[in-house]
Amino acid sequence: MSLRNSTGIILKVVDFGESDKIITLYCAKEGKFTCIAKGAKRSTKRFMNKLELFTLLDFQYNSRYSLPTLDQADLLDSFPELRKNFLRYAVAGLICELMLQWTHENDGDEQIFSALTHTFFELNHLRQSKKILVLFLVYLYSRLGYQPDFSHCRKCGELENSVGNFYFMPQQSAIFCKTCGSLTSRSVVLSLATVKLLGQAQRMPFLKTSRLQFSSQSIRQSLALYKEYGNFLLDREIVSWAFVDKGEEQNN
Repeated sequence: MSLRNSTGIILKVVDFGESDKIITLYCAKEGKFTCIAKGAKRSTKRFMNKLELFTLLDFQYNSRYSLPTLDQADLLDSFPELRKNFLRYAVAGLICELMLQWTHENDGDEQIFSALTHTFFELNHLRQSKKILVLFLVYLYSRLGYQPDFSHCRKCGELENSVGNFYFMPQQSAIFCKTCGSLTSRSVVLSLATVKLLGQAQRMPFLKTSRLQFSSQSIRQSLALYKEYGNFLLDREIVSWAFVDKGEEQNN
């Protein structure tokens, strides 16, 4: 059959021609999935208020064509609060950009989809946008197979007995104590408290990580780490980080 059903979160919307839209979603089954919504810009019923960034849809598509066509869509959640606050919108936009960069077509991951949906739900209902972002980044990079090693200094093996801060080195995906490491243009300074929190977040089931208590310093250091680490791994700058930084300034 050419008609298929799926569930996904919209990551990107692009106008196409006079009346159509190209929609990219992340789905549990299909992974990153791109389709065309014919007449979406003129429709007053079929797709009204459904084809917006961050929305969670149950949808039906026709797979008969090289670019599948969106047949119908049912709105499950629009996460409206993400569009009312600059920082929330910026955080959600960053997550979408990362999902677009890291995921692939025909490579779905139910656990990543579940984490993505839960993260948008939390962003929509809570005011801890930066902490929510940190926890999603810890989970995403671990799930992708790029889990940094926070267990001990890569060189001397120490953690608890180390004096002073640690340096996270993206090239080694590991931390170095103050004695073994050095501050470079790409290294990120982490306190012992931040190192321990990130290690705990890696080991815990994702839905339980919200119990962890992050200080403002640990959130700031964690975001700096994953910003530098992601840019290094992708060998490009993730532009949405600039909007998150701007949102932080507005909240201060």
